[in-house]
Amino acid sequence: MTAQVPTVERRKLRVLFITVYRGGPIEEDPFYGQVFLGFHRASQSGTDFEIISRYVGDEVNLEQVLEESPAFDVCLLNYPASDRDIEHLERHGIRFLCMGHPGCYRTVPKIDIDNFYGAFIGAEHLISRGYRRVALLHHNYAEALQQQAISGYRHACSRHGLEVDERLIHRIAPYDSSSSEDCIGALIADRIEFDGLLVMGDWATYGAMNMLKRHHVQIPRDVGLVSYDAYPWIVNGFKPRPTHIILPFAKMAEKALLMLAAQEKASDGVVMQALIKPELYLGQTS
Repeated sequence: MTAQVPTVERRKLRVLFITVYRGGPIEEDPFYGQVFLGFHRASQSGTDFEIISRYVGDEVNLEQVLEESPAFDVCLLNYPASDRDIEHLERHGIRFLCMGHPGCYRTVPKIDIDNFYGAFIGAEHLISRGYRRVALLHHNYAEALQQQAISGYRHACSRHGLEVDERLIHRIAPYDSSSSEDCIGALIADRIEFDGLLVMGDWATYGAMNMLKRHHVQIPRDVGLVSYDAYPWIVNGFKPRPTHIILPFAKMAEKALLMLAAQEKASDGVVMQALIKPELYLGQTS
């Protein structure tokens, strides 16, 4: 007689994933490659997550998106949700989690990348290597991210007793190599001395490195460089290979689903929040 092993029914959770997407094949976007990897890993936990993806533009009508979506259990918001959006979800008793900083400053369930820490370890790494005038090229994709990054950079300078030269802090366009090229060109033309660069964005890093080479500035002998928010399969093609800070989006997406699954058991009044720390990988530019 063959012994029968009892089967344990796995819990199922339907997750409505609402995320901003601006066009192009979704499978070619490295961010979503990481996100869906994280979703896959979360399903190893004992819960089967059914992901219902809804891609939206910059202007989001959440009520309409919810009405037009199939039945779901919980909502994962990967866009800057407004006060009105949050109020609508709470009013209708919809469990939700913001993945990334919401567009309001209310205390809401959320998981985010610790951009303060990420910028801090990038600047700290360069300063600890002997670079004393580190320029920060930050992008303006999200105001909260921008302010966190600047604060982390300032904290690293302060920790080493370095006075921040405001002329070394520059905003660049996200995902645009020409914007960082123009910024480096202006620093050189204006004779503003810098011996280190913390650049937000891998394509911005590409532009900055191109402009430095054009001016015969050697990396890292003349200028040390750290790339922030870099995908390894992109920066691995740069020469020299940059020291880079990875934002672990797969880990964030995995944790987001596990937090949603755990919300039912959370005590009343408890708002679940988490920060995922970026990771520094050494390359040849520092």
